[in-house]
Amino acid sequence: MDNWLVKIFTYVAALSIVFGGVILFCAIVSLPFWLMWNWLIPTIFGLPEITWLQAFGLWTFLVLIRSSNFKYKDVFNNTKS
Repeated sequence: MDNWLVKIFTYVAALSIVFGGVILFCAIVSLPFWLMWNWLIPTIFGLPEITWLQAFGLWTFLVLIRSSNFKYKDVFNNTKS
């Protein structure tokens, strides 16, 4: 095989492993969230059950909100200095 073909194959294989790992991580992380939601929330609050993809989206949203340095007090405090 040519040298450039080996490089392309190596990059494609590495990217496949990385993307596969990311998808596996997302599945492992959002699975407990999905199961807990569908077990508790519909019976307690009467909300609908969600799909795994919706659970992953909610989990990602919560991680982004919790990891940001958004200052909630500044939004609700309308006093101007």
